[in-house]
Amino acid sequence: MGRRVMESYLLLLLTPSPSLKKTHIPDEIISRTLNPYSLGEFVGSKWGLGRTMRWTPAMKANMLSKDADQREMLRNVGLYKVQGDA
Repeated sequence: MGRRVMESYLLLLLTPSPSLKKTHIPDEIISRTLNPYSLGEFVGSKWGLGRTMRWTPAMKANMLSKDADQREMLRNVGLYKVQGDA
């Protein structure tokens, strides 16, 4: 399913929603919801995309710190972006 199709369906679901107020901007909500980093971090991780796709970080192995925060490191090397695009 493509990004435009997901945008269309999300807009169709948001528009009649009783929770949507006049102050809300649907385009901004859709943009934040379908952000590749957010999709990769939350949806892609839950689906286990990182275990099934072939991907190599742009950083060399010696640059990856073992004592760094795991989530922050994955964000920096681009895994969430790649999962979000997948």
